[in-house]
Amino acid sequence: MFDILVIAKKIKENRCKKNLTQMQLADLLGISYQAVSNWERGNSMPDIAKWEDLANIFEVNIDEILGCNVERSNIKKYINFQKEEEGLNRIEWDELIDIVKFIEPESISKIVESKYSDNEKINIGVLQNLLPYVSEETVSILVNMVVENVNLKVIYQMAPFLKEEDLENLIKKCDFSKENEVTHICNLMPFLSLKLILDIISKYEGLFCLDDIIRIAPFSDEEIMEILIKKMDINGGMDNLIKLAPFLPQFTLENLIVESVKQGYLKGYVEFAPFIDYKKVECMLEE
Repeated sequence: MFDILVIAKKIKENRCKKNLTQMQLADLLGISYQAVSNWERGNSMPDIAKWEDLANIFEVNIDEILGCNVERSNIKKYINFQKEEEGLNRIEWDELIDIVKFIEPESISKIVESKYSDNEKINIGVLQNLLPYVSEETVSILVNMVVENVNLKVIYQMAPFLKEEDLENLIKKCDFSKENEVTHICNLMPFLSLKLILDIISKYEGLFCLDDIIRIAPFSDEEIMEILIKKMDINGGMDNLIKLAPFLPQFTLENLIVESVKQGYLKGYVEFAPFIDYKKVECMLEE
């Protein structure tokens, strides 16, 4: 990793050797003097497009500013690729991730678009690492490049930063039958559309336990709850029915109460009064 304070010191030393003020260096680079000031204080680092310009102004090799490490090697490779026709497409994903914080978003987009046109695929880790540095449009391209069998836990970590469409495209690439994946999909419910929730529930309804249903309920509609409640194990589960009551269709709730009372799993139903037609339930029990 770069030592930003060491690089800050080298930029200042080389500027002083050339007898340049921060303002003069900034003018030569076409940037603000505040940017140069931030570099020399170690608050930020130059964009990758400026490294070669700095080396030329200081009349030194880039190595003398960057030091000797993997990131420096990848920056030099990137600079050389920029000079070649379609050269940026030759940079590997791990090399791009290594230096992405130094590259302008537009340049990253060009690299991604080029690789996408070549039908390259990526794992979810590449998207996760590039997400903070790219535009929404580039994120959408990267999502389309992600291979199948995506880990839902990783998607959950990225969810607040993804557009709904991109999030849903990633979720469709998941295998919900894997261990703990249902738990993670429950965590994702606040970010999903009702249509996608319905699609997932309809396809994988047998994987959701009572605790999962309780977690999903606030983000569902009556149609979704109807599907889920059919799989609910009444035996031993009625203590939690009150938690679901606000989210269930009245008719469904009334039928569940009647069934649970008849089977001895529920002794009373006064607590359900706000959600049911009390007299109707009594009539159903008398039948």
